[in-house]
Order: sequence, then C-alpha cells, then structure tokens
Amino acid sequence: MTSHTLFVVLFLWMQYICTVGTFDGGVLEGFDDNFGGIPVEPTPQPEEEIKKQDLVGDPKNRVISAEALKNMGSSEYSDVIAQVVETAGGPQRFKVDPNYIPDNKFEHDRHLISYSNDKRDLLDSLPEVSPENGPGETGYRVKRASFSEGYSRTWPSGVIPYTAANMTDVKFKVWIDAAVAMFEKKTCVRWVPYTNQPHHVEFLGKEKAICAAYLGMRSQEISPLYLYEIGNNCRAYYVVVHEMMHVMGADHEQSREDRYNNIHVDWNCISKGARQNYMLSLSADEDSEYDLASMMQYNPNLFRECVTEGLYGNKTMSAKNLRLDFLLYELVHQLTHYDIKSITEAYHCNEGCTDNCQNGGFVTKTVENPHCHCVCPKHFFGDQCTERQNEGECGSHTILQKYQPKIVKSNGYDQGFYELDRECIYQFTSPPGTRIKLEFVDMEITVSDAEITTCVHFIEVIVNLMGQAGPEECGVSTNLTYFTSINSESNMAMLNLNTLRAGSPSRGFMLKATAIESECLDHPCQNGGTCSDVESTDGTYHFECDCLTGYSGDRCDYVTAEDCLLE
Repeated sequence: MTSHTLFVVLFLWMQYICTVGTFDGGVLEGFDDNFGGIPVEPTPQPEEEIKKQDLVGDPKNRVISAEALKNMGSSEYSDVIAQVVETAGGPQRFKVDPNYIPDNKFEHDRHLISYSNDKRDLLDSLPEVSPENGPGETGYRVKRASFSEGYSRTWPSGVIPYTAANMTDVKFKVWIDAAVAMFEKKTCVRWVPYTNQPHHVEFLGKEKAICAAYLGMRSQEISPLYLYEIGNNCRAYYVVVHEMMHVMGADHEQSREDRYNNIHVDWNCISKGARQNYMLSLSADEDSEYDLASMMQYNPNLFRECVTEGLYGNKTMSAKNLRLDFLLYELVHQLTHYDIKSITEAYHCNEGCTDNCQNGGFVTKTVENPHCHCVCPKHFFGDQCTERQNEGECGSHTILQKYQPKIVKSNGYDQGFYELDRECIYQFTSPPGTRIKLEFVDMEITVSDAEITTCVHFIEVIVNLMGQAGPEECGVSTNLTYFTSINSESNMAMLNLNTLRAGSPSRGFMLKATAIESECLDHPCQNGGTCSDVESTDGTYHFECDCLTGYSGDRCDYVTAEDCLLE
C-alpha cells in the first residue's frame, strides 16, 4: 500500500469516526452496525465515564438521559453545557428525558416549561424539548420574539389575561401597568384583566426568589411570572418587560443559532448557575435580524464570573464587530425597533396589510392604532418611511450602483465648516445583494480636547441596522472605513452628523461610497463559521470563512478529526 493510499484510508476512517461515533484509540464506541464486516462491541468503561456515554453520538442529535442528569451536580451540569453544547461550535440538538427535574441548579431569569401529562413544572434547562421525549403536550421553546410557526406558544388572538393581585409592591404594579400600555401602543398584543378565561398569567412577588417566566402560553391554566419583590434582582422596569416578553414567547437573543455571526461567548466567564440562559435554541429565528440592543439580549456584565482571565475583557460575551460592542451595554427601557417588528410577525399584527415601508420600516397594526401603518426607524417618517429628518435643509441621499463609487461631502465642507444646532442625515442605498463600503478620506469633527475625551459633535455611523444606533466618530482622520453588516439591510447605510451640542464648527467630512457585490449574503459558511468579504486584486470581493474549532474547509464543511476524539 502506497503512502498516499494509506493517507486516504486514514483520512476517510477519521471522517467516518467524526460522522457517526467516537473513538478511544482502539475500539469504536456507540455503533449499532458492523464496520468493514467486523463486529464492534463497546469496551467496558470506568464508572466515572458512564455519564459521558450519554453525551456522545450524532452531534446534531445528542441525548442526555434522566439517569445521567440526575447524578450530576450543578457544577458538572454547567460544564456539560459549556463543553458539550458548544463543542465544534455548531447548533446542537438535545433531547431531555421528561422525568428529569433539575431542582436548584440555576439562578435568576429562568426559562420555565411544563408537561401536561404529569403536571410537573420543569426549568427550561436545555435548548429544546423535543416532542419525541414522551407522551402528553410538551412545552416548546420558541423563536426569539418571532415565535415561529411550529414552535409558537403565542396567545390566541394576541390576548393575554393576567392578574397582579399577589403583587404588593406599588412600584412593581406601576411598572406592570406601564408595560401593558407600551405593548398596546406599539403592538397588537393586549394584556387584559383576568376574569374567568381558561388560561392566564399570575404575577407573583414572594413565592420564589427569582425573576422568571414560562416561554409562551402554557397548557395549564396558570402561567406564573415571578418577580421577587424583596431585594434588587428584579427591581427594574426593563426586567418586568423582559419577563413579560418571555410570557409572550420571546427567547433570549443570545440563544439564537445565528449568534455566531454576531457575538463571541466566553463560557469561562459565565456563572455556572446561569449557563443555561446562554445555550442555543434550535428554534431561533434567522429570518429576523439579530438585534444586539434587544430587550432580550443579555448585558455582558450579567452573570459574569470569570474563573480565569477572560477572552473578551473578562466579559461573558463580545460583539464580533467590536465597533458595535457598545450596543450590548445599552440599558434598554423600551422595546427596540426590531423587538416590535418580531412581535408584529409573531402575532400577525400586519395581517391584511401591504408592506410598502422602506428604509428599514415595517407595516403593522396596534391596539391603539388598528389601521395599517408603517413603523419607521429613527430619522425617517412619512406613510412609507421615505421622508428624511431635516430633508431640504441638509444631508443627502446617495443611490449607488455596483462598483461605481461616488464622492459625498458634508454640507459646508468646501466652505470649511458645517452648520450648528442640527442633525443632518446622509443616506446611502445600493442594489439588493450588495454591501456598502464607506471610506472617509477626510474627517474633521469638533472634540473637547486633543485626547478626544468627549465628542462635542459627532458622526453616528449606522451600518448594521437602520433602526439601531451606530458608533460615533469625531476628531481628525484620513483613513477610516466602514462596511455595512451582512444582513437583510446590507444595502442601506446612514450617517447622522450631529451638531446639537454647543461648540465651534469644524470642516466636516468627505468620503467615497462604493457598493460591492457580497458572496457572504448567500451564507456560504456552515457550522457556525463567520463569513468575510475580502477584496481581490481586481477590486472585486470574494468570501472567506473563519471556522469554529472542529471544522475546516473553504465553507467550514469538513470535520476536523482530532477534535472528535474522546480524551
């Protein structure tokens, strides 16, 4: 046998191992069939390895038995979450035995699920509870705020009966009333007082020292929503809204399968008792855009407990685009543009409407306004979100064609200064299937001092989502480049030259805007790989994939054999 033939045989052997089983250096484990005509029998394992046996097999359909989970302590269980769910990066399907009750292994903001066949309340501790697990109606995890068909536990007709009679703290009652009013103003979902409806929500303030809620409507009559009134863990308006969103069916943003394109997660920095809140949900919605500022997105300081030096500044997570990292720290007190859009889609608030809204807007009907209307991103208004703030006074709209760059200058640039006390919006659009590249060839924006401790005036660069804030730039630069993100709004960008603060004017900016063809918009990278558009020598762009550990190849579609071996 030649060395080349031997290499091919060994490579195929390792690929087969990683595809269908595991290998301990001598005998293949976990096979029901014969390999090469030779019967394969599992070798005896030490007692401490028994639980691991339940965690191997098809990496997309792992099974954890009730017996294995029952014998795990909270620390070991948390390690399973970090080491098994996230190994090799890609989404992992878990099945959980319905007889398993994880007891006191978790911290605040739990997800709760239920089984109607035995009426037990179970913590929603894993990404999905599969209907194959057992008889009876299973509680499903649902898409983040999108509540996908098939996983949806949305409330019929968008009506959620509730009672807060057990809440004694007046402040919590005020927050609940404010949240109910907000949902009616911005969505078609109505929270109504409970009378004798078959299902309802009960706000509970003393029964359990947690902030927690069930995901969507339960099969049981009562859906408890826990907001512990003693102490400060739940004492905030946004916590109340967050848990009410869970009841409506919204999952955590960081649980989405497409989080790999948007954030890094450092499991070493997550408190072990809270790791279940960072696990992937197979029902996460990749049709709606990942919202780093969502009401359902965790702050990187939450549940932070780095056991060693952290990878991302000792935080639990970081935005992959570091320029957008600030969005993770924004304290959201209202639903974001994309939270509202997701609720609209989940509860069909746009039923019967024609969506002709532009510039990142969407059509909806709300309780307060039952007629079809557009919800526009900040700085846009009008029946179709086509009118721009201060249009006619300053700013511009640049329409780009593929690989035909245009020079854009701020108002007053040629005269040497911009006007004060206004927001000027510079809008850019390009054909579908393209991204926009903005190259600032000259920028001079007033700052407080030479160290740029404060931007007196600034350019807000909105290149991720039109309905989301962007990073602020100021000072002097001749080499600053931005690309729009790889998402459904990649062909839209906006700059807001904000000169509202008192200060002297500066020159402004001049930039070159180019629409580039993006292969990344076809999502070629598999298994959690991150796609980048890389410039070729001829000025066009091609995709490159940054693969997660355990995968390789141009599209991250090859399993790295050594990462599949049990140690």
